[in-house]
Amino acid sequence: MNTQRQIFLIVVLMFIGVAGCAAYTAIDLPIRAERQADFFTAESIERGALLYANNCRTCHGIRGEGGVGLTLNKASFRNQEPLALSQNQDLIRRTLTCGRAGTLMPAWLDSNGGSLTANQIEHLVRLLTAPLEEDLFDANGNPTNHGWLEAVHFAHNLNHEAPTGVSGDTLPQIAKDHDIGGPQVVALNGLASIEALIDEGTSIRLPDGRTVRARENDNARKLAEREHVGAVMIADLNGIDWAIDTDGNFYLPYSGDDETLMLNPNAGTIATGLLPGQTLRLPEGAIYRVQTGATLAGIAEQHGITAAQIRSLNPLLLATLGDIADDTALPGERRLILPDGASYTAQPGDTLVSIAEAHDLPEIALAEDNGLDEDAAVTPGTVLTLRAGTRYIVQFGDTVASIATSHGIGEGTLRSLNEVGADEDISDAIWIALPPINSYLVMGTDLAQVAAGFGNVTAATLGEANGVPAEAVLPIGKTLQMPEDAWGAAPSDELNPGTACVEHTVSTSAFNTISGADPIVIDEPNTVSTDVVILANDNDWTVVADGVAGTPNRTGVKVTAGTAVTFENVVGLHNIEIDGQQQGEDFEGVGVTRTITFDAPGEYRITCSYHPDMLAVVFVTE
Repeated sequence: MNTQRQIFLIVVLMFIGVAGCAAYTAIDLPIRAERQADFFTAESIERGALLYANNCRTCHGIRGEGGVGLTLNKASFRNQEPLALSQNQDLIRRTLTCGRAGTLMPAWLDSNGGSLTANQIEHLVRLLTAPLEEDLFDANGNPTNHGWLEAVHFAHNLNHEAPTGVSGDTLPQIAKDHDIGGPQVVALNGLASIEALIDEGTSIRLPDGRTVRARENDNARKLAEREHVGAVMIADLNGIDWAIDTDGNFYLPYSGDDETLMLNPNAGTIATGLLPGQTLRLPEGAIYRVQTGATLAGIAEQHGITAAQIRSLNPLLLATLGDIADDTALPGERRLILPDGASYTAQPGDTLVSIAEAHDLPEIALAEDNGLDEDAAVTPGTVLTLRAGTRYIVQFGDTVASIATSHGIGEGTLRSLNEVGADEDISDAIWIALPPINSYLVMGTDLAQVAAGFGNVTAATLGEANGVPAEAVLPIGKTLQMPEDAWGAAPSDELNPGTACVEHTVSTSAFNTISGADPIVIDEPNTVSTDVVILANDNDWTVVADGVAGTPNRTGVKVTAGTAVTFENVVGLHNIEIDGQQQGEDFEGVGVTRTITFDAPGEYRITCSYHPDMLAVVFVTE
């Protein structure tokens, strides 16, 4: 073959190759692009389903059926007509980005204070606007699509992997709150004090007969807490069997007929704890650390004693607190009596405000007593006069010596006035002396209280999921499996202030009223109705008067005084507010009805705080 023929053949083959590539591009690439787009959309919808299960079901329900939030799984969002689809996607995107002012719907975009990126918001938009798919049905037999099936699947997994539990008192916590264990270790081993460091490796005897070795930086309190000394003392005093495994985990077995209480440490079953409502004896000498907000009456009731007994045993404490009634909340910080004539030397970082707060004085009073302006700067070393009767609030890190020095008094004087022992250190906690305690009431949650922390869970459904009655009393610490269709934790009650997006700072109805575009005026009807039903739909009250439905959120009805009006919940979770006052519990459950009788003549506005756009008016005549 000569050169000219070779060149011709190469040119022909090149043209054939180019033509083949062009044909491939024209035929196959559009198919590939379409498949790629379909794959991307399917992946995006699945990601949206996971995001929905993690973030949205709390308010909108596990299947998008609506709760505190509006219904999201609805036909109008699935409309694939291009204009309707674009409008729906814009609405959902804007709502996720900005939230809804005046409602529980927050702004979700991360740059607006939320937790989702713009791409994640797009995944949710695609989920909520995806069309139905043939031959796909949910658990209730309703047509659906893969997105909602995946959302439910993810939610079920989350419910299974995130169990809850019965909370309340534990023996180690009771011992810590009552300073049980440390003092007994001190007495048994002749230690200097409960806070004094113990040499590492020192052999320490425990009240239950065990012997342990002190660790680095141990003191009696730390060692007692680690070895459950106080908890064991309480258990022994109350006849509760106990065991400690080689890993140091504390077991508290109970015996009884109920399977949930058959806790056998020898079989390796970790105990779940005490029973709410159970009463315990506490060791002699127990004292109590006051929790912020506690009252003398409440402390007395839980310990099976009287407030008068507490008062008689704690005269000095009550003197530092002033005139405290039995039902007055106690402060959580310890106060010390200062002698008349005491002063305070400002330390680095002090301000007039901080000094006044530490001495429970009004800032203006401290300033006037020292001839200062309220905004005067206080330099370190400045000596401030304190008026007679001033008490000092112990701060974290304070010692008796540091308090005495900063107030220009002797350490012995401070200890004597406040009955602080010569070797005793000081803390910011308030401890009160107690008489012998024979009926300490164990506090814990029941199923109703646990269920209240979740969106659509009740004591009955929680009990059913765990095979126990709704009224069952379960041990503290017992793990509870969530119902399969739980919506997750109860939503926050914080309203969206509307600050994320300026153009959406108020609700739609409020904006229309303010702007005058659509002022909401509901006129009184001319005719009186006798059969009235007000339906709670997704985001509206619809008045049905004598069988005729009015315009949602724009209709009033006239009745005579004494007429009973029926409210029926069609979908979602609402509350019934009449002139801003909620009537009874939340209004939820499909088909649930409630009857309210309007006895007095007047004009009554029916609203829902969860959904500010909902409105109906009942006009009552004589």
